[in-house]
Amino acid sequence: KKAILIGKELGIKYDLARYLIDKAELLFLLKRFNEAIIFNDEGLQIAEEIKEKINILRGKILSAKIDFAQAKDEVTKNNAVSKLQQSLNEMDDDEQKAEINYELGIMNEELKRDTISNQYKKEASRLYKKLYKKTPNIEYKNHIKELEKL
Repeated sequence: KKAILIGKELGIKYDLARYLIDKAELLFLLKRFNEAIIFNDEGLQIAEEIKEKINILRGKILSAKIDFAQAKDEVTKNNAVSKLQQSLNEMDDDEQKAEINYELGIMNEELKRDTISNQYKKEASRLYKKLYKKTPNIEYKNHIKELEKL
């Protein structure tokens, strides 16, 4: 909360976008979706304004995850999946592609699309392994382990 206030006060847009999306992600995990939408939308707007790719991606992924989580029917869930698939087509970075493939794998699994889900999860795993070889990041390793369980 304080970081957001300081970010606004000082006008440090890069950090402010990150803080807002961080808070939105926490609110999402707490299933406080309406609040998450507000913080995410503000963070995403700032990230797009300053053309900051990582937070644009984070915001888009979170937006799709919120839409998916709140969806009451399969059509709405499919719209969230389509939104994320579109983001995948816009990405050129392996880390971004891995993250989106991971989320698409989870969403398609929930929709009982095992074949499609497995394709996304395999691609995410392949990309995370490739990234881990370059940079042994614990987050990559955790995603690899989680994907192996699914």
